[in-house]
Amino acid sequence: MLKIGLFVVCAGITAAVYFFFFQGSAAARLSSSLSELLEEDGVVELQDCNVSIVVNKLGEVGATIALTRIVIQADMRNYDFETVRIIPSASGASLRIDRGPVDDLMLSNLSKIIEAGGARVAHLVPDEETARKLLEADDSTLYFRVMAEVVETASGTTELVAHEDAPDFFGFVAAIEITGAPISYRSTTTFAASAPSAETLLTGEVVAIPFLQFAVASEGKAKELAHAFNDYAVDKACS
Repeated sequence: MLKIGLFVVCAGITAAVYFFFFQGSAAARLSSSLSELLEEDGVVELQDCNVSIVVNKLGEVGATIALTRIVIQADMRNYDFETVRIIPSASGASLRIDRGPVDDLMLSNLSKIIEAGGARVAHLVPDEETARKLLEADDSTLYFRVMAEVVETASGTTELVAHEDAPDFFGFVAAIEITGAPISYRSTTTFAASAPSAETLLTGEVVAIPFLQFAVASEGKAKELAHAFNDYAVDKACS
């Protein structure tokens, strides 16, 4: 069953980063920074104010989850790149880029996602006022999710069994993916076989207008990526 909800992310110790502008190709630096971060699993595409990231990560041989697919589409006009958060961690740092103020453009982005979900999603966000309140709440995350069930087999092992709504959710994600840019969402889907399909989907989540968060090797790398995002947004007048 598709669900919608809000949760609060604890940012921990954060530092504000204020930007100055670099010379050079803003698009090349952002593409290079993201490609380095994603390594061989990800593909980055930049088109005007839209940033597209697609990651297909294969599971281990014999594992229940054979493929995890992550798609991030970010309309950069939905975000605040001038001030970001860098969150130190044991393994490096995370860069978090928050949404900007909720405006008509952001609500239009959300409307595209809701339309892709059809009636089953539309009734969860019935009107623009509801959408605005959900996005304006502090650290709110608006998401739609379908989960698999862990069941015990006759031999005593456990396995994941897809929810009956999994095929419909696969259709929802597929419909969003073919929605024309610009749009802002993140989808994460896992599959029981290497070829993603309605029949092999195990779990799925769609986050509408998500915060952009990237785990990097160090605070220095986080600052580099933050500058690359900001410079590209300035270069393309995404404000």
